[in-house]
Amino acid sequence: MSGLGKATNDGIVVSGMMSFVQALCMEAIAEGVEIAEQAARLLEIGCKVAQGYYFSEPLPPQGASELVSSRAQRVSSL
Repeated sequence: MSGLGKATNDGIVVSGMMSFVQALCMEAIAEGVEIAEQAARLLEIGCKVAQGYYFSEPLPPQGASELVSSRAQRVSSL
């Protein structure tokens, strides 16, 4: 299993937490996603919501609204 962060056991811990969350019929939000490989691994183990620098740097409220609107327009045009 590939690691997600800097620690050797990160991948094992995150997979275990996702199993726990799914067993409780809850949804997890991953924080601190910085690279594409982390985002891909999270999707593989069932985490559908994430945030971090991979997606965007911190933004003021107006900037966040514009980012969400622009991405929603791209998705709806597919």
